Amino acid sequence: MIYQKTGTPFPSKKRYNQVFEYMFIFSKGSPKIFSPVLKLNKTGGDFRKKATQRKKNGEQKKIKNRLTNEYGIDNNIWRVRNGMYKSTKDVIAFEHPAIMPEEIAKKHIISWSNEENLIYDPFMGSGTTAKASHILKRNWIGSEISQEYCNLAEERLKKYLTQTTLF
Repeated sequence: MIYQKTGTPFPSKKRYNQVFEYMFIFSKGSPKIFSPVLKLNKTGGDFRKKATQRKKNGEQKKIKNRLTNEYGIDNNIWRVRNGMYKSTKDVIAFEHPAIMPEEIAKKHIISWSNEENLIYDPFMGSGTTAKASHILKRNWIGSEISQEYCNLAEERLKKYLTQTTLF
């Protein structure tokens, strides 16, 4: 899957800008859970106008107006706003140099887990995955080697939890 960033804060004049990141989904066998994220179709559930369909011989055939579905399954490229105050209103998170947008974490958590499942984040950073897990009623655990980021995540998450210490 691909996370397409909507902008880069410091465009380079010496190379093309990196505007996407790969997102890998690993599972042993088929994923046990898949709850696809839905997106609003461009037509918004409106009647299609001037719809045509191509026949086998190449000619176009007019199709009667019909109502399209309001929502459809999202694709494997997620275009998400990034940067200060765009991906989250959580100012504490931006003390980390490479914050993941909350929308990315939420979409993955919804797609690959159910409520009360355990979510593990091996690179916890500022705690975005933990925050999203808590909001979406999942249990979570995270690992982080930087004490600075552990402190940052603890500060960020304390309003969501009643525990006094997270790490």
